Amino acid sequence: GWIWVDINEDGKISNFTFRGTEASSNNELRYKFAETVIPVGSWVHMAFVFEYNASGGLRCEFYVNGVKQTLTGWNRSLTEGAGDSKNDPGYQRNIYKITDGQVLSIGGVAHDRNGLDGVIDNFQVWDKAMTAEDVKTSMGDLDAKNLPSGIKCYWDFDTEAGSDYTFK
Repeated sequence: GWIWVDINEDGKISNFTFRGTEASSNNELRYKFAETVIPVGSWVHMAFVFEYNASGGLRCEFYVNGVKQTLTGWNRSLTEGAGDSKNDPGYQRNIYKITDGQVLSIGGVAHDRNGLDGVIDNFQVWDKAMTAEDVKTSMGDLDAKNLPSGIKCYWDFDTEAGSDYTFK
């Protein structure tokens, strides 16, 4: 996996982890949101905003129901003695990039990780780092024939998948 999120049964997020590249010996990047609780049993809108700089560094923001969540710590898995840092991690290098042609899987079980016990609706991929206003727009019922600029892929899960099990 490229990114995975650890959510406890009570809805608290332990962390979300980005896979490191071979160049970093798979030095994973972990963001911690100790104050974030996903309401269990309720509809929740989640948005992960990924941004890359010219050097290929990644930074991420996380929104729940349109509200940017507070980063409470972060670390790299192979950094000796670093522990959790509370400061803004800025752009971190040697994290796998999302590129065209990759398979996107959400909610499934893989490598001793549990799947999603819930329903996914209106899944979107944007081809830009979303603003707070974009995140709020993405929460609404979007018209597949009149999508906001910046949406690269949109799946409403009301439309049948193609014969290759993909949505276009």
